[in-house]
Amino acid sequence: MSVPNAGYAGLVAELLQGEFRYRDEGLLDRTHLRFFTRRSLARFLGENAWRIDVLDTVRRELPDSEFKTRFDDLPPAVARFLLNTPDALAYQFIGAAHPETAPVSDNPDQAEDSEPAHALFTSQVFADLGDGFAEDAKISATGIMGQDRQSVKFDIPVATSPLRRLRIDPADRPGFLYLYAIVLRNARAMCSGAGRQSTPTACISAPRRSIRSPGSHPRPGSRRRWCCCSRVMIPGSSCR
Repeated sequence: MSVPNAGYAGLVAELLQGEFRYRDEGLLDRTHLRFFTRRSLARFLGENAWRIDVLDTVRRELPDSEFKTRFDDLPPAVARFLLNTPDALAYQFIGAAHPETAPVSDNPDQAEDSEPAHALFTSQVFADLGDGFAEDAKISATGIMGQDRQSVKFDIPVATSPLRRLRIDPADRPGFLYLYAIVLRNARAMCSGAGRQSTPTACISAPRRSIRSPGSHPRPGSRRRWCCCSRVMIPGSSCR
């Protein structure tokens, strides 16, 4: 059986804002007629004499769901509370059950230990291969909001044309960003443009607001800069 989870944090966030909108696909697919949480599903099956053999979940992070914009509109305290609820990121339940001769009262209705839920932000890198920065050539990665220090990794695909420039859009929402280092590595995990140095500080070292893409060759009089302020207030989704 495959059952959508009505307790998914993104759906609940939309409900809190007075919306319950069916869609052509996703959790609120127009073909879905019944909705359950883990507990109500276990109770429904038990009352109808079905014993659960196994019940797994399909996890979906909020940035990958259709509800991410609504969730970001919530006050931070409410968003944190929703992320701490059981099955907050369980998008749907996948399981199996068998019939019994009498109603079942002890079907498992609690989530087992799972990876904790976090509010995420999305960063994007755009590569210029000679035709400028293109939306369809962006590379995305996610980070955890509020975490003190973390690494966000982008896998830049090998291209037939020389890489001219890289642009990073550090986050998809307003906030403060502390940028400690930018490291470029080639396919052999060596720091690009830094010989055989192995430490991040050896890969890129430059004054605030003056880090350039290693290996790039600016035209005379031009300067290609990373978004590299040690403290950046992000007014929108782009920092060039």
